[in-house]
Amino acid sequence: MSLSRAFRVAVQFGVVALAASLARAQSPPNLLQFQARVADAGGSAADRLRIVLEDFWINSLTAQSGLWQRMVVGEMATEAPDVFAAWAKGLVQRWKFVERLIEEGKKTGEFRADADAAVAARLIISALAQQALLHVHLGVRRFAPLAIERLFDSSLNLFLDGIHRPARD
Repeated sequence: MSLSRAFRVAVQFGVVALAASLARAQSPPNLLQFQARVADAGGSAADRLRIVLEDFWINSLTAQSGLWQRMVVGEMATEAPDVFAAWAKGLVQRWKFVERLIEEGKKTGEFRADADAAVAARLIISALAQQALLHVHLGVRRFAPLAIERLFDSSLNLFLDGIHRPARD
């Protein structure tokens, strides 16, 4: 199987550096520092989840993330499995971090006891990543304009409404 021209150009102009940068950003020291900042922020599990997801959203909108997403979607999984594995490990770490916050909210009664934390974490991270890819990096917003802030805020509010424990009457 041959590499596409886009993939060859991307490799030439820094995908290796991009992969190394991504791996460093998601390395345990940086991840632990971020997790500590979230814990230090205090507030409810929903408040801290909002911090984590907003940080993810902001990073998903960067040009670097767009290049990375297009490469992953396009060819990296099959053409550069080691680079793909580094990316996938970072994604799984993010899922697990969000899952832990949801589990914490379930334990405190803030979130519904029947909320599947593993599925919910994958759902929100994947939904935000896909929307950033489609609307920002692939330009679908030209055909279906929607404010990026509205997309994030409404998505997060709908997600949190879905896992919050209903108020008792």
